[in-house]
Amino acid sequence: HHKYQPTFKLKVGLKSITAEIRQFHEILEVLPHNARLRLDANGTWDRQQAQTWINSLLLEERLEWLEQPLPPDDIDGLYELAKKVPIALDESLMTSPSLRAAWHGWQIRRPAIEGDPRKILKELNQKIGYRVISTAFETGIGRRWVNHLAALQEKGPTPTAPGLAPGWCPSTQLFSSNPESVWDAA
Repeated sequence: HHKYQPTFKLKVGLKSITAEIRQFHEILEVLPHNARLRLDANGTWDRQQAQTWINSLLLEERLEWLEQPLPPDDIDGLYELAKKVPIALDESLMTSPSLRAAWHGWQIRRPAIEGDPRKILKELNQKIGYRVISTAFETGIGRRWVNHLAALQEKGPTPTAPGLAPGWCPSTQLFSSNPESVWDAA
């Protein structure tokens, strides 16, 4: 059974690069040595900003990936960055769904907004690696499906902590994991 390392996600691309890199190195000083760190820029960097970050990350073994560092449509830039550090695609997979088959690096997959969840189910059953199941704002029934897919992801060839964001949904019955409660609430 795979045991997760403590995994932390840091949203970046909100302040100046200098301030964020300084903050990042302060975090590294207190981060456990066995931790994994994911940086998520939400597509806010240009190629020069991404390269500045990569230069500060090259020797950091705790970096699991850099998530969506460039705008979703800069596919060539994302492929170039992936030669240097692990890159995880998120928004690019929504704007260019063909990347789900073409991108061989990490993919942040959100079954609740991708459409037919049987496609990601098939990929997980075929043991295709580098898939990370993540939440959107699904109802309780959708959350059950996401949890099932996350369990399959954990048993795959590249297990890693899924992005399930526990406790980030309303407490109404519409978000219950009991289908009858959801039906009654609707």
